Amino acid sequence: MQYKIIIAGENALLMHGLSQLLNNERSKQFVISQQVGIEDIYSLSLDFDMLIIVINARDDMFNIHLPFISNFYENSPDKKLVLISGINDSCLFFRSRKYVNGMLSERDSLQEIETGIRTILSGKDYISPAVTHYQSPERHIKKPSVLRKQLSEREDKVLKYLFSGYNVTETARMLNRSIKTISAQKRHAMKKLGVESDAELLSIGSVLRREEAFV
Repeated sequence: MQYKIIIAGENALLMHGLSQLLNNERSKQFVISQQVGIEDIYSLSLDFDMLIIVINARDDMFNIHLPFISNFYENSPDKKLVLISGINDSCLFFRSRKYVNGMLSERDSLQEIETGIRTILSGKDYISPAVTHYQSPERHIKKPSVLRKQLSEREDKVLKYLFSGYNVTETARMLNRSIKTISAQKRHAMKKLGVESDAELLSIGSVLRREEAFV
């Protein structure tokens, strides 16, 4: 079986190397059907099996492309979506992990990227070792289980939804509270936990979910 792959992004060197690698692969299992700019992902044809997005602009990722990724997840469940990024931000990892089949780093070798693509096309998710290293919560935080005890019951519940990948608006709807209330409870929780950014907050959530079944 031959898989049709689209590569989208602005890193011309990486995109060229990846295209060469996949097109020259011995079994001819892959074919690069398109290479497009990142702005063209909203007008893709449906005739492909995998979309690989190479992205480095953090603000564009969160403000523009994350909505595309979530929409892609909802409307194209039969297609694979892979992110390749050089952004060292755990918030990127946690916000997008819910919607993608694989996450790779620009630091990965082309052979590592090929391994990831093969794994994903076989039906398994794949996170490369480089992504795991740079997004590891343990690099930034300590003893989140102790900090959690400072939260009120309502703050704790709000964080459970946020740590599961829901945003403030979705959490407000599911808990039947106003967005203003959820935002305030999130802000209070962050203050008690001693964090200032979503990245730090989601890092704490990752450790709690793993160590304490925080679901």
